[in-house]
Amino acid sequence: TGRLSEIEVVDLSDVTLVADEGQYASFQAAKSDVGMGKTTNTYFLSDRNETVTDREDTGLGGFYNDVKIYTTDLGGLLYGCTSLKKVLLPKGQKSIGDRMFTNCTALEELVLEDESKVTAVKDEAFKGCASLVNLRLSGLRTIGNNAFEGAQVSDIDLKNVTNFGERPFFNTKGLSKADLSSMTSVPDNAFSGCADLKEVIWGDRLINVGDGAFSGCGIETVALPATVRRVYANACDGTPWLEEQRKTVTEGIIYAGKVALQFAPKWEVAENTTL
Repeated sequence: TGRLSEIEVVDLSDVTLVADEGQYASFQAAKSDVGMGKTTNTYFLSDRNETVTDREDTGLGGFYNDVKIYTTDLGGLLYGCTSLKKVLLPKGQKSIGDRMFTNCTALEELVLEDESKVTAVKDEAFKGCASLVNLRLSGLRTIGNNAFEGAQVSDIDLKNVTNFGERPFFNTKGLSKADLSSMTSVPDNAFSGCADLKEVIWGDRLINVGDGAFSGCGIETVALPATVRRVYANACDGTPWLEEQRKTVTEGIIYAGKVALQFAPKWEVAENTTL
């Protein structure tokens, strides 16, 4: 990515990917202050779709991790290209690879031949993309760990997503609405720090809402379906909705849509209180 660091537009729309096992990207993905350890990711264009990690002791209590990723999803391709503003992806692209646009702070536009064909956004794919706005991706089913952490996203279609990794929208800016109608579980800190998030659509498949899932969000209404069985204590901490509920809470019971929540070490669905 060093030679690409000043490029503003990348057009891959007419590129045909040939899985020839060739290396196309490499960068230091992590560094540890303990034992002088570090992790280097190297990407190869390959149909193998596997990750191989070699680990070597630094002799100082840390490790050198050499991670080789064999993929066709272009993970890591434009990592850290801070001047990049627009990317046209190859025809038929079905997933956004891990760390593909990490810290592309100026990226505003992503062009796909058919955005509905993209079913997965992988780990840290858009992490730190502070200028990205519209990204519908209506075919999404899976979103990886920290995929949009610290990004700016005002419009993304989540209604068909069934699986989140860890903290997929941690501190994401601009996101005002989240349609979670296909989710059964919202993981810990999934939307933590999304101050612009005002509206959540809950589906009748939902069972679990994790710790801190919506902490620090701007949610004013919570209407959970009767299917919910666990809502952890800090799930909605710091939201306008919870602050308002605390003004009138009696005997530790808070009502949220079709369930009543009783505070224990976690908010639990109180027995015989489905509304």
